Amino acid sequence: MSGRGWIALGAGLAMAGPAQAECLGGGCYDGLLTALIAIVVYALVAIVLLILQARRKWRRFGLRALAVVLAIAVGVPLVSQAWQRLVLWRVESREVVGAPPPLELREPLVIAQSWACRDDACAALLAARGARGVVVLPVEALERLDLSRPLVLAALPLELWREGASGGAIQRGLTLAERDAILPRLDYLVLTTEPYYRADPGAIEAALQSHPTLRGLDGAVLVRLGMAPLTPGAPHLDFAALNFDLLDLSLITEALGLPLIPGHWQRLQNESAGVAEAVKSICPDRGGEVDWFCRDQIER
Repeated sequence: MSGRGWIALGAGLAMAGPAQAECLGGGCYDGLLTALIAIVVYALVAIVLLILQARRKWRRFGLRALAVVLAIAVGVPLVSQAWQRLVLWRVESREVVGAPPPLELREPLVIAQSWACRDDACAALLAARGARGVVVLPVEALERLDLSRPLVLAALPLELWREGASGGAIQRGLTLAERDAILPRLDYLVLTTEPYYRADPGAIEAALQSHPTLRGLDGAVLVRLGMAPLTPGAPHLDFAALNFDLLDLSLITEALGLPLIPGHWQRLQNESAGVAEAVKSICPDRGGEVDWFCRDQIER
């Protein structure tokens, strides 16, 4: 249970009636029983330690028992959090923050999730491209491909995405004529995913396993945003050979929370890398005016 979960627990205990009325779906009380048992156990331990402290002949033993309890309840989570901070530092040290070119002057190939093009850099790019749309390789298509070798661009199930009237993407496959016309012009790659709703690495991370930037990193690292140039007219897409202008990674591994209780986990804060650079590259130039929608989508 996260820190927010403990806040919710306290609110739920204080307003049990309203909570029962509102929470009707499955999973509403996941972790609640464990938390209640942990509270009872810690309360009993505290009572025992107070009794030991009150008895002179048991006081020394009580102090030792208190030290053991603190070492377990506090020390173990602190060690876990320290280790996760070290892992996060390693991940952030591999991120790349360069100077991506203005995509308004490029013909980008975007790899994105079909369901997630409403609230991230994918939505910002669609809005910036307007009626031109953007060529997209859906992440779902990568799951059916052999990512251990370069991909033949002409054989990929490429689509044309445009911004819908109510947000999101209107998608359709490229015609043969469109494919023949646009493939030689593709000169930039944008990888954009929604890491906050994913529990495990996916197709993009699998494709980049052999890339020097990600090699040897913890398995729970997700790509939030990647931007790299492509050679116009090149027949293959080789993930291992990408030279990133910008690469923002997210670590989704959680550390034990304080105090030590089964199911009490805490995710470390991942700072987004290269937001200003991505905004300058993706968001259209409006004569010095800030496109707040575009910036907000990239900062999410």
